[in-house]
Amino acid sequence: MLQEQIKKTNKRLFIEWMSVWIIGAIIIGLFECNIIEPGATVGNDVATYYINLIGILLLVVTIPTALKWMSLRIVKTRIAHAEENKVLSIYVHYCRIRTSLLALCGCSNIVCNYVTLEQSGAFCGIITAIAMLFCIPSENRIAIETCRNKQ
Repeated sequence: MLQEQIKKTNKRLFIEWMSVWIIGAIIIGLFECNIIEPGATVGNDVATYYINLIGILLLVVTIPTALKWMSLRIVKTRIAHAEENKVLSIYVHYCRIRTSLLALCGCSNIVCNYVTLEQSGAFCGIITAIAMLFCIPSENRIAIETCRNKQ
């Protein structure tokens, strides 16, 4: 029973994780096809500076938070003390928060890259993509992070 629930949860989380990649690809496609005009702030140094600053600050705040999210004491305690039938739903909730943080950072830095046409947004987007790879949902990860062994 628990094994089936973990498989179902894993499938749902993987679909949500993949949707972040698809949204990023759609944003890139919109800019590459000139549906959204790239380079909107070219020539405006102040706007370019602040947009890049926001992208870098988002990266500095969200990446460490997202990577450490499931290890925070409050998250671990909430999962450990949850009722058996609610553990996976609480786990999914916290995984969605982590994925949302990474999606926010990645999508904003892609937009920063295309709006300013500067490399810093691309580098921040690549760093976010690498961080996303550390958050791939799997059945083993779910079992470990929910403190439940596979049965």
